[in-house]
Amino acid sequence: MIRRALRSVLRDRGGVAALEFVIVLPVLALIMIATADLGNALQQSIRLETAARAGAQYALSYPSDVTGITDQVRNSLIGWPAGSDITIGTPTLRCFCPGNASVTCANEDACPDTTQQFITVSVTRPHAPLLITQFTTLQGRAEVRLR
Repeated sequence: MIRRALRSVLRDRGGVAALEFVIVLPVLALIMIATADLGNALQQSIRLETAARAGAQYALSYPSDVTGITDQVRNSLIGWPAGSDITIGTPTLRCFCPGNASVTCANEDACPDTTQQFITVSVTRPHAPLLITQFTTLQGRAEVRLR
């Protein structure tokens, strides 16, 4: 009698699909959330990079206007609140001799040839992922040669 009841239960396939769905659903949800989180991080990183490029493009015309460069970066981040956690770094001017020797920009006569000048614009923002605690900072960086 018990064997017959046990065989009947083992042969019954009702509810197997529901059980499989319950097992697979958390895995699929985790994959979907991770994909959305990665896409969000990439989108924010691209926006930061674009803002840094806008500041670098402005720096080509006005390399000494730090406020203007910073404003250009901030204006490129349309849709992000003005008081948000975005950090715009101070644009840095670096000078090199043609042989890759670094020199101070005030001492342009140190190079036998023309001094190469580069300006770097960077912007960062902490990233708060959905699944894991905050662990990374997103960064946009652009460097242009002034001469």
